[in-house]
Amino acid sequence: MLIFSLFLSSHIVIPIENPQWTWPVNGRVSDTFGTRHGKHYGIDIAASIGTSVVAINDGIVTKSYRSSSYGHVVFIQHGEYEAVYAHLDKRYVFQGDSVNSGEIIGLVGNTGNSRGAHLHLEIHKGAWTLRKKNAINPLPFFMHKKR
Repeated sequence: MLIFSLFLSSHIVIPIENPQWTWPVNGRVSDTFGTRHGKHYGIDIAASIGTSVVAINDGIVTKSYRSSSYGHVVFIQHGEYEAVYAHLDKRYVFQGDSVNSGEIIGLVGNTGNSRGAHLHLEIHKGAWTLRKKNAINPLPFFMHKKR
């Protein structure tokens, strides 16, 4: 099995055993990791409300609920990483579900603390934590893809 390494701005090297990460939604990156005074722990991908959102890799849904900040949100454990898909209009997967890379998990929305239709995507090394100390930039996971 080939092992790939990604070099992030924080100089952390992350080995990627499966380089086949799937871009989650047809849209454009409207906000990047670390912007907004260094407090943006993911990326925002602008798309129309109702646009399909897909799982970025195979995984298990660890949480699926509505929150005041994230709106409709789905958490999926993708091996050693946990991804957060937030501000969804609808959720199609629930805790305990297995998902395949590219499977539709919800629709783009403008729910929670959101300013326009988009997908907010976070990736965490290990499990998501409230303090988000293990959040990493999602973009390098998709650098092999042509968008």
